[in-house]
Amino acid sequence: MTLSGKLIVFVLCAFVGCMAGLLCARRICEKENYYKELSKFCSHFKSCVAFRNDEIANVINGFPCRSTLLKSQLYAKVNATNECDQGFLNTEEYSVVSDFLYNLGRFDEQTQIEDVMRNKEIFEDNYKSLKEKNAVKRPMYIKLGLLFGALVGVLTM
Repeated sequence: MTLSGKLIVFVLCAFVGCMAGLLCARRICEKENYYKELSKFCSHFKSCVAFRNDEIANVINGFPCRSTLLKSQLYAKVNATNECDQGFLNTEEYSVVSDFLYNLGRFDEQTQIEDVMRNKEIFEDNYKSLKEKNAVKRPMYIKLGLLFGALVGVLTM
C-alpha cells in the first residue's frame, strides 16, 4: 500500500472513531433532554390546570414534546394504558416518573398543582446533575473516539 493509501486509511479510521464518539456523546444527552422536557411539561401542566381547567388529555396533547421517550409515556397516559416505556431510565427514575404520570388527574386542583411542582423540582435537580456530568463526559467521548479511531488507523498501516 502506498503512503497516500495509508494516510487515507488513517484519516478514515480517525473520522469513524470521532463519529462513534459523537454518537455516544449524543446518546448520553438524551436523558438530560428528557428531564428538561419533563420539567417543561410540569410548567405547562401547572399553567393549563391553574388557569384554564383543561382536561388531562387536552393538556398532554397540547404539549409540544421533542423527547421520544416522554412522548410515548404521555401517549400511554392519554390512552390510559398505565404501562409506559422505561427506555434509558433506571428503575428508581422510572418509578418516580411512572408515579408522576399515574397521579396526573387523580387529585383535586390544588393538590395536583402541589404534586406537579414537587415533581418538577425533582426533575430539575436530575436535569442539573446530568448537565454537569455530561459537560465533562461529552468531550471525553469525542476525544476517546478519535483516539481509538487513530489507533486503529495506525495499527492497519
